[in-house]
Amino acid sequence: MRGSVQRRGDRWSIVWDEPTAGGKRCQRRKTLPPGATKADAERELARVLVQLGAVSPQAVKLTVGEWSKTWLETHAQDVGPSSLAVYERALRLHILPALGKKRLAELTPVDVRRFFDGLRSYSLNTLRVVRTVLRLMYVEAVALGYAEKLPTVGLRLRGQREAPRTRLIERVNVLRILDHMRDGIYWLPCVVVYHTGLRAGEVCALKGIDIDLANGCLYVRRGVSGGKIGPLKTATAHRQITLLDETIRLLEGIAGKDELVCPDYYGGLMRPGTLSSAFAAAARRVCGIKASLHDLRHTHASELVAAGVPLSVVAARLGHASVQLTMDVYSHTSTDMHRLALDRLREFWT
Repeated sequence: MRGSVQRRGDRWSIVWDEPTAGGKRCQRRKTLPPGATKADAERELARVLVQLGAVSPQAVKLTVGEWSKTWLETHAQDVGPSSLAVYERALRLHILPALGKKRLAELTPVDVRRFFDGLRSYSLNTLRVVRTVLRLMYVEAVALGYAEKLPTVGLRLRGQREAPRTRLIERVNVLRILDHMRDGIYWLPCVVVYHTGLRAGEVCALKGIDIDLANGCLYVRRGVSGGKIGPLKTATAHRQITLLDETIRLLEGIAGKDELVCPDYYGGLMRPGTLSSAFAAAARRVCGIKASLHDLRHTHASELVAAGVPLSVVAARLGHASVQLTMDVYSHTSTDMHRLALDRLREFWT
C-alpha cells in the first residue's frame, strides 16, 4: 500500500491506495483544511497508513517535537488558557530541549527514566506537570497509531519533595487589611473570599442569581479564565456554600439579579489578577507582609479545620477534587494551625 502528499493551489492533499473487499485497489484522497502545511499532510498520511496497517508505528518518522505541536493545537480546544500556558511551559522548558528530536514511536521507558533523572533538582509539582503533559501526548499518539504504548507507564518521580505548605494570615492582619480596603471596589470580593473560600476567578464571576437568600447559600457555577467568564474546570468545583449571616447582609442587595456581584469600576468584569494584586498591595502597605488573595482562601479553610470542621466538609466547600488533597494541604500540624486553634479556645472560654 502506497501513499503520497500533493499540493493543488494553496491546499495540501494526501493520496493512498486502499484494498477493497474484492482484492482490487482503490485510490483514496483527502484534502486538508486551508492553512495546513506539507508537514501536516505528511503527519496525516502517516496516521492513515498506520491505522490501515500499511506501516508500523516505528516506520513513521514523526518526532516528539513535531507531534507536540499538533497535539497542543488540538488540545487547546479542550482546556482553558491558564492550563494551556502550563502545558506550553512544560514543553518549552523541559520536554522539547531533551526529547524533541527523538522519534515519537521509538521513545522507551528507559529514555523517559533518564530524562526525569535529569530533572531531580526540580520540585515534585514540576515533575508531575511534565509527566502529565508527556502522558497526555502519548495517550493520543497511541490512539491514533503513532506509537504502540505509553513510555510513562510505571514511572515513579524522584524530585525534591515539598512539604504541604500554606501561608496563613493572622486574623488581626486580615481585619486590618479589609478595613483598609473598605472604601474601594476590591473590599467586597475580598470579604467574600475570606467568608467563603472562593477562588479569585469564582468570586469575579459570581452573579446575584447565584445567591439564594431563602436557604442562606450561594452556588458556584462559573469562573473567569483568560479574561472571560466560562465553565468551571471540574465537577467538584460546582458547589453550594452556606453563608454567614454577615455575608448574607452584604449580598442581599444584589441577590436574585442577573448582575455581577463584584464588577470593576465600569460595571464590567473584574479580572482575578487585578483583584489579587490589589489585596497583595494592601497587605504590604498596611501590615508589611507578603500575602496573596489565595492565602486568604487558605486562611478561611485553615480556620475551619482549626475549629474542628470535618475535612470532607472543608473539601466540599473549597471545591477540591478529593478529600486527600485537603488532607495533604491542611491536616499537617504547624505553628500557624496551633495558633488558630488557641484563638478558638480563647473565644470559647471568654
